[in-house]
Amino acid sequence: MLPEYFLIPIVGAFIGWVTNLLAIKLIFWPLQPIEVPLAGITIQGLLPRRRKEMARLIGVTLEKEVLSTQTIFRSLVNDSLRQDITDGIGEAIRKRLQARFPVFLPRGLTEGLINYITGLARRETAAFLDESLDDLSRQARESFHLGEMVEERLNSLDLDALEGLVVKLAASELRHIEILGGVLGFIIGMIQVIFLALTR
Repeated sequence: MLPEYFLIPIVGAFIGWVTNLLAIKLIFWPLQPIEVPLAGITIQGLLPRRRKEMARLIGVTLEKEVLSTQTIFRSLVNDSLRQDITDGIGEAIRKRLQARFPVFLPRGLTEGLINYITGLARRETAAFLDESLDDLSRQARESFHLGEMVEERLNSLDLDALEGLVVKLAASELRHIEILGGVLGFIIGMIQVIFLALTR
């Protein structure tokens, strides 16, 4: 009787572990559809079977919830970049004016004109950038579709590569699921042992 009590939790742990291991494998396998003769059913892993739908959902979710085209554009074309462009153009104009103004003009007049023209150039550049970048942002939203690019990329991956990517991303979690199956199987086995001990 005693060996039986020890055996039940061990068998339960083994069954729980194997069950979860098979469940994880069936997410990916079989990669290609297998027709079951006379049954009229097709067997294929969840990921390969629903790959296009999942790729579309990942692309849509990424673009709408995580990283929109507008967010990417704003991060690339930020206030710091605008300031750098404005300062660069202003400084370039200042240097060219300093090199071209006649030397016989009074220094105060020369500096005043250069400062006025440079300031005007900076303001006009800033206004131009604001208008241009708004147009570019609108055009980017219309022509650049991150979700579609992600969907196409995921659909273009080989099924083995896609499986490898998912396993790489979730390796530790999948391993924990396997172990949890064994732990739950062991606990269920212990409950059965307690039940058997109480009823005998």
